[in-house]
Amino acid sequence: MKIKNTKSELRFQWFKRKASYLTRRSTLQKLRTNIRAVSPVISSIILVAAVIVLGFVALVYARGMASDYQVQFREDVNSDISKLKENLSSEYIFYNGTGYLSIYFMNTGSNILEIDKVYLSTSSTGFEPTVRYLSGGLAPNKTLGVGDERLISLSVPGLASGSYTLKITTMRGSGFEYTFVV
Repeated sequence: MKIKNTKSELRFQWFKRKASYLTRRSTLQKLRTNIRAVSPVISSIILVAAVIVLGFVALVYARGMASDYQVQFREDVNSDISKLKENLSSEYIFYNGTGYLSIYFMNTGSNILEIDKVYLSTSSTGFEPTVRYLSGGLAPNKTLGVGDERLISLSVPGLASGSYTLKITTMRGSGFEYTFVV
């Protein structure tokens, strides 16, 4: 004999189905919101890609810096080579006693020389403390071509008898020193 389902039995079955549905639904929500749901393979691929991108950034930066250093090094070496090719010979230096110093120069180097400054000092007291810039005699043309000879007359009033040093600097930074006696 079959017992009819009572109201309470139907209600119990309905709650049982509803509980099963809610349990399945909460399990799916947990899977969706779970941070650990990303596969280890995918996370490894993401990490490798990030490392490769950072590596390329570092490579580009290093190449740029190396290129800049290479250009600067080349310019420095060429400048030093140009300085080595400069040579200025003094044929004679003469002080006439009336305030004029005559200097006869010849460019014996393989580069064009451009005179920047001329200094004069006494040899006994050292070069730096008594250096004076001589302004006369260099205008209008301070450039000496290869093999050019030039007589420069500088106004230097009041030179006492003694030993003097004449220093000539070029625009490239080369320095030439000559000692003479008055």
